[in-house]
Amino acid sequence: MKNKEPDWFISSLRWSFAAITLILLFLGVYSFIYYSTISLDSKISSFFSFISSLGIVAACVIYIKQKNHSIETEIKKNIRIDDSISKILLMECERIGYHREFMQKSYMFLVDNKPSNLTVKKEGTNYYVAFKVENHKEYTKVFYKIDDSRLMGVLNLAVNSNSKYLDTVYKFIEAIEMVNTNLDNLLFDGKYMLKKNNIYNMSLNDLYLVISEIYH
Repeated sequence: MKNKEPDWFISSLRWSFAAITLILLFLGVYSFIYYSTISLDSKISSFFSFISSLGIVAACVIYIKQKNHSIETEIKKNIRIDDSISKILLMECERIGYHREFMQKSYMFLVDNKPSNLTVKKEGTNYYVAFKVENHKEYTKVFYKIDDSRLMGVLNLAVNSNSKYLDTVYKFIEAIEMVNTNLDNLLFDGKYMLKKNNIYNMSLNDLYLVISEIYH
């Protein structure tokens, strides 16, 4: 509320100054026409010409003011949208970062133990990898596609508002989609499945870099 009071006061001063200026201008022109030595018809014609010109000027002033107000409103709206996008990005970084770390740890456990008797079962978007290690202990690791539906909504918002975060959101989604695509390829390719530097693990690393860039 304190921030609005000075704005209201300044706006009132501007309108008062404009009104006084118009009144003085009107009286000045009226006096000039009234006391001039030209004929009555010329005075009347000059007076109405002045009124017409004054109307045009007033219309131009109103148009410019409305246009500036519209631009200012749009700028404030976009700033609020950018603030919202920034907060959502940080929340998604935390959520997706957790899933990324979880799956990379699970994957590295597979790579380190290199089981030869693993089985893969798919249920929906989840992959369950069951296997035994050297001590004959059984493990089941789950891998799943990362949900980026909320980021898709943010992308649509960023496009419509021409947000400064547009490229960031797009890059984030692209990294997630790459992880999801490579997950499908990984678990059906036994030749590269247990290699540390395969494309799935690399895409998880790329996603980590994208998240780190957003955080900083």
